[in-house]
Amino acid sequence: MVMGKIGLITDFGTRAGYVASLKGVILSIHSDCTIVDLSHDISPQNIVEAALFLDNCTLYFPEGFIFLTVVDPGVGTSRKMLCMETKQKRQVFIAPDNGVLSLVAQSQGVAKLVTLENKKYWRETTSWTFHGRDIMAPVAAHVAAGTPIEKIGPTIDPGQMIKLSLPRESYVHDDGTIAGYILYADQFGNVITNVLEEELSKAGITLNDTLGITLVSGKKVLKAISAPFKKFYAEVKAGEFLCLLNSENRFEIAINCGSAMSNLGNTGQGQEILVKKRG
Repeated sequence: MVMGKIGLITDFGTRAGYVASLKGVILSIHSDCTIVDLSHDISPQNIVEAALFLDNCTLYFPEGFIFLTVVDPGVGTSRKMLCMETKQKRQVFIAPDNGVLSLVAQSQGVAKLVTLENKKYWRETTSWTFHGRDIMAPVAAHVAAGTPIEKIGPTIDPGQMIKLSLPRESYVHDDGTIAGYILYADQFGNVITNVLEEELSKAGITLNDTLGITLVSGKKVLKAISAPFKKFYAEVKAGEFLCLLNSENRFEIAINCGSAMSNLGNTGQGQEILVKKRG
């Protein structure tokens, strides 16, 4: 088990002092703690993006690692704050109860879940607008120092957690058209969707097929392109579209050495797409 290692995920950016404040609180409680900056570039208030970030990376971290996630548009409201230990890797997650832990809970299973109600483990003074600094960071530090999570607050049923609000799952029409949606675009402008390898196989799509990709709003076509289905980016010329399964087994639309997002019209999260093999 890894002890005393905390990874930070926030939407704070790094220009202001918010991240530094989190670190200062943690180190004031547990001076030997190792703090790892996982990301401070989650889009502001984007719970779905933070949940996907966690789901994509946590299994690569060791058992017992602590993840402190502060993407908290509901700060100051009656929403709960949670401390969760997973079954698969016994990792610990501290976050607001706003759906951000839904995907990790689903993929790893929940061993223990408590709410952050024991004020003994909070800062002495708390702000209505910065629970990350005043409640969640101190709790993370105490857990890293060895405090059992059962002491942090009362146990709750995982079924009481707020579920992540996502559009419908991707599916395959009878004619072989896959209906899905865009999850996010990465820093390269690659567009990641919720379509998985299973749907591609069901639709009869194999490597080197040419695919028609259509962005739609109801029955209205917003953008339509053709792109080959490849293994990696450099299989097409620079500036050309392609599609592939990325390292997280999600269907991705990309441009080699370019931004697919910009060329698709800077479309956003939740945008509907249709994917079909062209004859």
